[in-house]
Amino acid sequence: MTDVMGCENWIMEVIGDLATLDAQRNCLGLEDFEESRISAEHCLLDGIETIRQQQTRVASAAEDRITTETARPDCSISDYVSLAFAESALVWCHFLKASPDGVRSTDCEAAVTRAIETLSQAPKSTPLRGLVWPICIAGSLASEGQQHLIQEVMDQTARQANTSFGNCGPVMEVIRHCWDAQVDWRTAMAHNGIYVLLI
Repeated sequence: MTDVMGCENWIMEVIGDLATLDAQRNCLGLEDFEESRISAEHCLLDGIETIRQQQTRVASAAEDRITTETARPDCSISDYVSLAFAESALVWCHFLKASPDGVRSTDCEAAVTRAIETLSQAPKSTPLRGLVWPICIAGSLASEGQQHLIQEVMDQTARQANTSFGNCGPVMEVIRHCWDAQVDWRTAMAHNGIYVLLI
């Protein structure tokens, strides 16, 4: 997956585990469900910390070599893409922890903020078209105060790509419906008859 999407394999595995957990939610007891969810959360938190430490080491080494005539290099695109997927997977993980009445946890809102911050810091050479899944997950769960931030990421994506091609345009429709109707991305897709492959 690193070669195909630029995202480390372990993150895709956790996303697959979360999808399975979400689909089996009504078949699992609350204790088993939460144990699996927490396991995925810890895996994501540990992995995110590892990626950030790697970015810090790379940036520090680059700083040591930098001259007044050399621009600071972008971080590894693979690290960036992996971080974007991992941060948005953490959003989903916290979303699954919602209370029975559907109220999102404060952890979910904080995770959305971190995911949006990561998406907003894309290295110049990163094609955002490949980040529709992180954009959709973080964007669909953005609170009213966060929506202008994800809108900026969406606008940047639109400038990079022809939105009539691929999933960029449909994903933007899904996100805006989530904001207007206060629903999650799956419900928004069903309401609009839009079923896009995000990964």
